[in-house]
Amino acid sequence: MLKNYIRIALRSYGRNYLFTLINIVGLAVGLSGVIVTFLLFDYENGFDRDHKNTSQVYRVNCNRLIEGETQKWGVVPSALGPIAESEFQSIEESTRYGYTHSFLVQYEDIIHREGITYADQNFFELFSFKFKLGQKEVFKDKSAAIISEQFAEKYFGDENPIGKYLTIRRNDEVIKQFLVGAVIEKISKNSSFHFDIITQYENLLDSYDYKEFDWNADIHPVLYLKLNDASMVKKVENELQKYCAINNEIKEAWKINDFYLVPFNDQKNEARFVHSYTTWAGLPISALYGSLIMNTLILLIACFNFTNTSIAYANKRLREIGIRRTFGGYKWQIIKQFFIENFILCLISLILSIELANTWVGLMNVQWPIEISTYYFNSWPLTIKLILLLLAVSIIAGAYPAYYVSRFHPTEILKGKPKLKGTNNFSRVLLTWQFGFSIMAIFCGIVLTQNAHFQETLDWGFDKENSIVIPLQGNGEYRNLKNELSGTKSINSMAGTIQNLGYGSLTTNIEIDGVIHSTDLLRVGDNYLPTIGCEIIAGRNFLIDSKNDIHESIIVNEDFVSTFGIKDPLNQSIKLEGKQYHIVGVVKDFMPNGLFNPIKPVVIQVTAEDQYQNLVIRANQEDLPQIYATTQTVWKELFPNKPFEGFYMEEIAAEALHTNRGLLIQFVIMGIFALFLSVTGLYSIVSLTVNKRIKEIGIRKVFGATVRNLMQLLNYEFAIVILIAVVIGCVGGYYFMDKFLSDIFMYYKEIDIISFIIAATIIFIPVVMTSGIKIYKIAMRNPTESLRYE
Repeated sequence: MLKNYIRIALRSYGRNYLFTLINIVGLAVGLSGVIVTFLLFDYENGFDRDHKNTSQVYRVNCNRLIEGETQKWGVVPSALGPIAESEFQSIEESTRYGYTHSFLVQYEDIIHREGITYADQNFFELFSFKFKLGQKEVFKDKSAAIISEQFAEKYFGDENPIGKYLTIRRNDEVIKQFLVGAVIEKISKNSSFHFDIITQYENLLDSYDYKEFDWNADIHPVLYLKLNDASMVKKVENELQKYCAINNEIKEAWKINDFYLVPFNDQKNEARFVHSYTTWAGLPISALYGSLIMNTLILLIACFNFTNTSIAYANKRLREIGIRRTFGGYKWQIIKQFFIENFILCLISLILSIELANTWVGLMNVQWPIEISTYYFNSWPLTIKLILLLLAVSIIAGAYPAYYVSRFHPTEILKGKPKLKGTNNFSRVLLTWQFGFSIMAIFCGIVLTQNAHFQETLDWGFDKENSIVIPLQGNGEYRNLKNELSGTKSINSMAGTIQNLGYGSLTTNIEIDGVIHSTDLLRVGDNYLPTIGCEIIAGRNFLIDSKNDIHESIIVNEDFVSTFGIKDPLNQSIKLEGKQYHIVGVVKDFMPNGLFNPIKPVVIQVTAEDQYQNLVIRANQEDLPQIYATTQTVWKELFPNKPFEGFYMEEIAAEALHTNRGLLIQFVIMGIFALFLSVTGLYSIVSLTVNKRIKEIGIRKVFGATVRNLMQLLNYEFAIVILIAVVIGCVGGYYFMDKFLSDIFMYYKEIDIISFIIAATIIFIPVVMTSGIKIYKIAMRNPTESLRYE
C-alpha cells in the first residue's frame, strides 16, 4: 500500500513540477535557518562544557558605585581569594585567573609580543583541559609554563617544545625564563578561558613585588571558589561582605559595594554585562535570539507558502479525489496520501537545507568570532531536533491542505461543482502574515544597511583613517625612529604617546572642589592631539617641550565638563595624583572605546619623551601603505632583534564594522529568502484565484468590462493583504530592530521614515510584477476562450 502512495506522489510531483519545486526550495530555505539556529544555541549551551565537576564552583563578582552608577565587575582584589579560603571552612579551595600582560617572548631567533596569563597552581585541578603533551602536574613548578597548541606551532614548528626555554623580556630587559612543561590541545571558542602561555600566579605577584595577602596589590584577577556544599552560597556571600570595608579603606580608587557569587556554568551570561576582559562571554543575547526570531519567522513563511501552494495545486486533483472516493476510497486514505506526499517533500527539503545551512554556518564563522561545527548526526540531541523538526513541518505545512481537499463530496466534484474557492479566510490570513514577516525581514536588512553606512561615516572625534601607530619596546626607540623617518616628505606629522586612543587608557581618581570623581586618563606627547586629529574647542593645546605643562597643565574633553558641571573650565583646577593641575584646553569628544561603549570623562596629561610607548604617524591616506612599508624597513634596520608591531589606526573601528557587516549579511540573506518565499506563495494564490474566476472574467468582458476594471477587481483583495502586511511588518520590525541595535551598539542610526518607505517599495515591486502580469494575461484573453474553459 505504501508503495502505491509513493508512486502516486511521484506522478503528482511530475505533473505539477513547478509547484513541487517551489515547495521544496521554499521549505529548504526555511529549514536551513532553523538548523543554523539549532547550531547557534548548541554552541552557546556548550560553553565551558568540557570542564567537569564544576557544579560547586562559583565566580566572585562585585558591584562598584562609580559616578552614581552601579557597575558589575568580574574581577576582585588579589588578596581576597587566599584570605577567604583560609578563614572560612565552607570554601574548599580558591583559584585566581589573572589578566594577561604584554611581554616580548623569545625562543632562539623567534620573538613576538604575547600576553601572559597567570593562575594559581590548582587551576588545572579545578578545571578540565586536554593535554597534547606533558601533564598538568608540571604547573606546580613555579618556573614552568604551559602553552597552547597554536603557540607551540608558532614558536617551535614540528619540534617537541617540552623542556625548551622561553625568554620573557620587558623591552630590553630579560625578566624571566620559563620552562615549557606541557602543551594543551586547542581550546574551543565557546570557552571562558583562552590563553597561549600560562604560568603560576605567584610569578605575577613577584613581578610587582606584592605579597599573597597584600590588599595594596594593584592587581585584580578573576576569582573562583569551590564550596564544600552548594547550599552555602548565600552564607559565603554574606561572609565576603566584611572584606569590602577592608578593601575600601586601603584602595580609595577601587571601592567595592558588595560581592556576589555566580555559578561557573552561568558566567558566560554574566560576562556579557560585567567589566572584565579576562574571560570570554557568550554570544550577544540580541544576536542569539534575533537569529531565533527571524529564522522562525522565515520557517513559518515557508510553511504558510507550502500550505497555500498545496491548496493551489490540489485544485487540479479534485477529479482524481472524486473518482477515488467513488470507487470506495476513504477520507482517511485521501488524508494519508496527502500527508505522505507532504512528508516526502519535507524530507527532500531537509536534505537540501543541510547543505544550505553548511554554507550559512561557514559565512557566520567568518563574520563572527565563533566556531560552529556542522556535525548534525554525531549528536543525538541535534538528530532528535532534526527529526522533530521534519515531523512538525510536515504536520504544520501539510495538515490543512490534506484535510481541506479530503472533505469534498465526490458527487459535487464529478458534477464540476467543487466548493474550493480561489481564496478563503485561512489563505488570506496566511498570505498576510507571510508578507508581514517578509516586510519585517526586509525592513531589518534596510535598517542594518543604513546603520552600516552611518557607522562607517560617523565622526569618531579623531582622524582614524590617516594614521599608523608603531608600538615601542624600549628606551631610545622613539627618538631613533623619528629621526630616521623625519626626512620622509609624505609624513605630515609624528607624535609620541603612552596611551593611544582606542588601545587602552587608565582609570584614575581626580578631585574637583573637594569631591572625588573617577575618569579615564590619557598620557600623551605634546604634539599628539593635533597629530591624531583631535579638535581643541576651547583654550589651547600643550606647548611644545614645556616642562611647566608636564607638571601643571591638563586638557579635558567635553563630556568631562558636562558630567561634572564645570561652568568655566579654563579657570578650573583639579587635583590629580595629589598634585594641582589647571585645565588649559577642552577637546571635542572622541570615542576611544568604539561604537560599543559610551563616551566618558577624560583627562589628558602631557608626558615626557622618555615615557613614550607608541609613535603615531599621520599622512594622507593614499600614502599610508608606502609609509607603513618604509617604517617597517627602518625598524628592522634599527632594531633587528625586535618584532615590528605597527598597525593602521582605522583598525580600532574594525570590530564594530565587522560586527555590523556580519549582521547585515545575515539579515539581507533572511530578507531575500523571505521575499522569495512570499512572492512564490503569492504566485500560487493568484494562480488559484484567477483560474477559479476565468468564466467570471469572460462574462464581465462580454458585458463591457475593460482590462483596467478587471485588474482593479482582481487586485483589490491582494492590495488589502499587502497593506495590512506592511503595517504588521514595519511596526514589528521597528520594535525588534530598535531593541536589537540598542543591545549591541552604543552609537547607531535612529530608525527613520525612509526605512519604512524603502521596505514597502521593495515588497510592492515584486508583488505588482507577480500578480499584475498573471492577472493581465488572463484579462487580455478572448472572452470566448474563457467561456469555453472546462
